[in-house]
Amino acid sequence: MLPAALALLTCGLLVAGPLSVRLHAAEHDPMRAVADDGATADLRVELRERPRPLRTDTDDGLGADSVADERRSVLVPVEVVAARSRGDVVPSTGRMLVIAPAAGWGELLPGQHVSTEASMAPARPGELTVAVGYVRGPPERVGPASWWQRGAASLREGLREASSVLGDSDGTGGVSDEAGLLPGIVTGDTSGQSQQVRQDFLDSGLSHLTAVSGTHVAIVCGAALLLARLLRCGPTGSACVAGVVLVGFVVMVGYQPSVLRAGVMGALALAALVLGRRRSAVPALAVAVCVLVLYDPAMATSMAFTLSVVSTAGLVFLAPRWAASLGRRGVPPGAAEALAVPVAAFLVTVPVLAGMVGEISIVSVVANLLATPVVAPVMVLGVLATAVAPLWLGAARYWCTSPDPA
Repeated sequence: MLPAALALLTCGLLVAGPLSVRLHAAEHDPMRAVADDGATADLRVELRERPRPLRTDTDDGLGADSVADERRSVLVPVEVVAARSRGDVVPSTGRMLVIAPAAGWGELLPGQHVSTEASMAPARPGELTVAVGYVRGPPERVGPASWWQRGAASLREGLREASSVLGDSDGTGGVSDEAGLLPGIVTGDTSGQSQQVRQDFLDSGLSHLTAVSGTHVAIVCGAALLLARLLRCGPTGSACVAGVVLVGFVVMVGYQPSVLRAGVMGALALAALVLGRRRSAVPALAVAVCVLVLYDPAMATSMAFTLSVVSTAGLVFLAPRWAASLGRRGVPPGAAEALAVPVAAFLVTVPVLAGMVGEISIVSVVANLLATPVVAPVMVLGVLATAVAPLWLGAARYWCTSPDPA
């Protein structure tokens, strides 16, 4: 017990130093004073994530529930590169949230540098975000995106174009709710989903399907490993193939907290495969959480990251025991896992979901039981469609419609 306590104390001291420095720097960033005054600033910023649609629940009589109307504004996480306010240089390198028009901003990619003028407002206290900037016009002096980000954007656009066939069954060419579901499940791109669809997913407890997490990474890496084994690749070769697929999938989806957590955990599992050691999900999850929170302390307050970690913990600690118990009672192995996994994931995330939405949906367990068998084939066919769409749109559209019973 004593060595373990000393190790824990040592790790705590090593972690406390760097985190304290970062939190102190964010709390005393000069941009906070500019935001407190409500001043205007000329900014040069670097995008940290893909712009996300800013949803509103207001109905202005013009069909505010439509996807097009919901895209009027986007939320852009950025990092300040340079700033000036009232003629003075603001020596800030902090994080900001920019609320801007979708036109011109919605197509930007992580890593791009842009210039803009923003009206500053204070951020919520206790966060690494130092300010919120409200922008009225398009970005200026837009820098180039990296080649891999451009490639990922092309893949996501190809999937959106391929899945549009799901909403064109009536021949009108309109985009239906079904057309926005596949990009949401495969890449977490919910820009094509209406407010009603997102609310339905939340009410039924299925919102985790459009928040790419460990389940999605496990399905993609599992399919890659299976393909490599069919091609008679050894453990090292199979892990390398799955590793390349994992990196490509993370880049394609984006650097959201839950995706990074799942990517780090998947990388650790693949490394264990290469080293020939017994893979353990518990150490992999623990290392992934610690490394990512050290890398970005803001993840500790992210609801998506919390849901991802808690659900993965439920799958690690509860699902195997419940599946084994069902197997001893005569339930076939595949059916036992199909029953245990969604129930375990739902039960451990109930407290978090209740805190988010203020209620618990009784139909969540049934909805997850019905959805679980189709998630894997939808993911695999969706990833195949994403990879093929830029080269052969017809084949991608065929794979998009393959899971459709119609």
